[in-house]
Amino acid sequence: MANEEGIETTTANIITTRSPKAVTAGHKPEGWEISLEHGFADNLQDLCGQFGEQAVFDAAFSQFVVGFQGAVRRMAEAGKSDDEIKETMSNWKPGMRLGLGGDPIARTIANFGNLSPEKQAEVYAALTKQYEEAMKG
Repeated sequence: MANEEGIETTTANIITTRSPKAVTAGHKPEGWEISLEHGFADNLQDLCGQFGEQAVFDAAFSQFVVGFQGAVRRMAEAGKSDDEIKETMSNWKPGMRLGLGGDPIARTIANFGNLSPEKQAEVYAALTKQYEEAMKG
């Protein structure tokens, strides 16, 4: 199922996804999502047996390249120098989280808009409480 942020998730042999572009184009109603069964094997050996080693390698390699490029772009957008990017990427592995630092206030504000109204209210209440406590000294 898609979580609060609209990210696709899987449960057992079910894949759930959304298509905001299909909704925007008027092809699907607001809030549309679909859940479908898939027949993908659940381990590497069986996946290779199902699709062949070359197909599994090609799919993995393509995803590694996309992840690598995304990591480089995020570092560039965070203002990292070419040398910092090269150093970080020399140790990069698929799935590696990058601690990019940056302005925490800007990140908080940018992420706030991705939250549901209920979560925004929770964050607002928590920040207000912390602010009021800090002002008391």
